[in-house]
Amino acid sequence: MTNDGSTVAIAKVATGASSTAPVVNNFDGNTDLNATTIADFTAAGTTVSGKDSSSIHSDIAQVLLDLDTAFGQVLEARTSIGGRLNALQSQFEDNEAFILVTQKTLGVIRDTDLAEAISQLTLEQTTLDAAQAVFARITSSSRFNFLR
Repeated sequence: MTNDGSTVAIAKVATGASSTAPVVNNFDGNTDLNATTIADFTAAGTTVSGKDSSSIHSDIAQVLLDLDTAFGQVLEARTSIGGRLNALQSQFEDNEAFILVTQKTLGVIRDTDLAEAISQLTLEQTTLDAAQAVFARITSSSRFNFLR
């Protein structure tokens, strides 16, 4: 297809061949027309293979509708892919945050002084044992039974 600014010429050329003579397909697969532009093709009610200009316009309108439908489907596919990409990006960011938290926790664990950690754990265990012993004595007290 070529455009010289004022007319649009539609040419059908066999694959690998070159031609300077434009040929227009008449929607029936025949290419034996001498028309060089769409205007020549449809001018003044010219018939092509038994079709008048209104029929040709109808065919062109149908092709445009088909193209519009195809573009709509492409848009739907792009929208779907965009949504998937957004979900992937969100998951990627969540994973990055999890990796940072995990690395920080791992660093804290590696930097822990084992002797100090054991001392702290022993102190907390002793405190827990004392609290349990006091609770056992209070629950067995006669005044506590009286309040029940």
